[in-house]
Amino acid sequence: TKTMKNHKDELFDSSPKYFRLITFLGFLLAILLLGSSLYIIVDGVAPIYGRLWRGAPIIEVQYIAYALLAAPFIAILMGYAAIAAFAKQKVFSPEPGTRTAEFQSLMFKLFLRTFLYVSLPLPILTTLWLVWTGYSLCNDLRPSGSGWQTFWVNNQNACFKPDSYINDHWPCKVV
Repeated sequence: TKTMKNHKDELFDSSPKYFRLITFLGFLLAILLLGSSLYIIVDGVAPIYGRLWRGAPIIEVQYIAYALLAAPFIAILMGYAAIAAFAKQKVFSPEPGTRTAEFQSLMFKLFLRTFLYVSLPLPILTTLWLVWTGYSLCNDLRPSGSGWQTFWVNNQNACFKPDSYINDHWPCKVV
């Protein structure tokens, strides 16, 4: 109805501070997503290949971390959109053909391509590399209830039932 529409427009027009607060929170969320995804990529995904290359006896693979390989592109777009909305006091919706629309399209394309061509096949290729180099899955090392955390061993003597877990849930046996 017409009165309802006017009331909604009035609400948003009369409270730009709420809009700015929402865009600021969106910017903080974008920074949080970017920082946490980069941290997980550097701390959880990248070390797998160094350990695999040097033939470490135990390799921890967190398969869920591969889903975050594409997240930085969306986080960058979120941050840009929040800054633009905050500065212009209106919802981020670039006009087709502008550089901003091209940037938005590029970030979406990079996200989708990274997700489809890296995030999906890389864990499969990593698993194949582990198997090909003589590693086998060791479910005994995994903490109870952590389906996202898997351990691969290249020596069955390294596969044991841990007494406790130390340093980010790494298995430990009291000797």
